[in-house]
Amino acid sequence: MALFMVDRDTKEKKLKQKKLQVDGYKITPKWHTKNDLIEVKEITIASPELQANYFCMQFHITFRKLFKKACDVMESDDATTSDTMLVLDETEKIKRILKEKFKRKLSQKEYRHMLQKVEMVEQQLREKLVFQRNMEFYMHQVLTQTEEREKGRGR
Repeated sequence: MALFMVDRDTKEKKLKQKKLQVDGYKITPKWHTKNDLIEVKEITIASPELQANYFCMQFHITFRKLFKKACDVMESDDATTSDTMLVLDETEKIKRILKEKFKRKLSQKEYRHMLQKVEMVEQQLREKLVFQRNMEFYMHQVLTQTEEREKGRGR
């Protein structure tokens, strides 16, 4: 694999090829445009600060998606327990990724802050799930009582 380095200090507009072994976090970019001059297959982030910034950015992107889904479930009157359980499963997945992947790369303060955000959403969803289950139980009780009344006493 050829490694290239962009040198900004020179006035040349060319890439310089280097033969280096760089330890860091490897990323495969998903974005490609028609105007790309160079096809990039892999990027290695060597700086720990840049790695932490990249992980924070990735977390905030996934957290926004999770938060939007959680808000949709929380605000919807038609949401079922299965909808809530799906979003709860997603919060568990994000927590697991956060603990396994990001804990070593982030500072303790950033890690705790991110974990608190996910746990707060999880707590709200669990409260919604309890409410939904209580409502389902209540509706089931009401339906069985009305059916018994409609049957009446048989002769």
